[in-house]
Amino acid sequence: MSLATFTKAFRRMALLLALCSSPVFFLFLYFGDPARGRAAAISAFLLLTTIWLRWDLRNRLAFWGIIVCLVVAHAVLIDRIHWSNTDYPGVVLLPIALPDFVLMYWAVKIVDMLYSRRSGVS
Repeated sequence: MSLATFTKAFRRMALLLALCSSPVFFLFLYFGDPARGRAAAISAFLLLTTIWLRWDLRNRLAFWGIIVCLVVAHAVLIDRIHWSNTDYPGVVLLPIALPDFVLMYWAVKIVDMLYSRRSGVS
């Protein structure tokens, strides 16, 4: 697969994941909390991206267990933190979203490594 083909496929998937996470924003907007909705939509996008990148682990119970833990942790954080209603551009939100994505990805990676070591799967 060439880099151009991979980039095109990645952009299409990113658009699809963004479309799948956008109803979360509109749900919060309907209930009158667009700031929390933006945080929830970004969180949903990052979770979906993590799931997409590690889809090879979908048959492992440990994968879905860590995904559930991440969803619960994000739900608690979104509920407990006061989110500003300021209209931030995406570049401003990147320093918050990128470490969150890296932590989620590595949490899944660590669980995969522990599961593989325990079960003897390479």
